[in-house]
Amino acid sequence: CQTAVTSVCLLLRPDGDIPAYRSFLLAPALDLAIDTLSCSVESPHGTIFAGWKKDGDTVTFTAGVPFGTTARLRLPAGVQAPENGAVLDGGRHEFCWKIAQSAG
Repeated sequence: CQTAVTSVCLLLRPDGDIPAYRSFLLAPALDLAIDTLSCSVESPHGTIFAGWKKDGDTVTFTAGVPFGTTARLRLPAGVQAPENGAVLDGGRHEFCWKIAQSAG
């Protein structure tokens, strides 16, 4: 089901009281049993996309935020990264993280 995959990949929801996904929370649920996953959602402002690729204990996470919007990044437990809690402006973003095997 597309909705289930999108939920696992993005865990996307509005951020606060700002309407129409002008600001949203991007909280990927990294499932270490899945080596590669990507998904996208159409919003009123454009396509929101996210995905990851696992290589050993490193995960490369990519996200796309429509211009004119912002996303707050919330990472799962086990991911130690300075980007946790960052506000991402419109554009494409890519991060690499070392993952504890209990994350996800």
